[in-house]
Amino acid sequence: MTNHAKEKISNPARYYETPEDVLGDDKLSHDDKIKILSSMALDAHQMVEATSEGMSGANVAYNADDLQAALTKLEEINKPNVVDDSSQPTARFQRIMVVTTVNQDLNRTTTDVAFDMAEITGGKVHLL
Repeated sequence: MTNHAKEKISNPARYYETPEDVLGDDKLSHDDKIKILSSMALDAHQMVEATSEGMSGANVAYNADDLQAALTKLEEINKPNVVDDSSQPTARFQRIMVVTTVNQDLNRTTTDVAFDMAEITGGKVHLL
């Protein structure tokens, strides 16, 4: 983590007025942005608590909806592009063959894994 990020995480109100400002900071990594937004959410929560207890403090209170929207944007950016090939006949693990032995515990463990894989990929298990 860079010094740039450490400073911003410890006191985001000093550097950012809105969660969108965090998203626009190109010097921050994806993880740093999440940490800063989480820090902003903690600040907002603490301000609500302080206000409810009759304490007055700084006016910094980030909008919870804005924080949630920014975190959602970060999640969408970080989602891997997954191609579902399970419907194609050439997809991996469409036919899984399990060779059994005299060891029943090993057979149970092996077949459990095979059935889990088959369920995920839509394949079939064959026992030998």
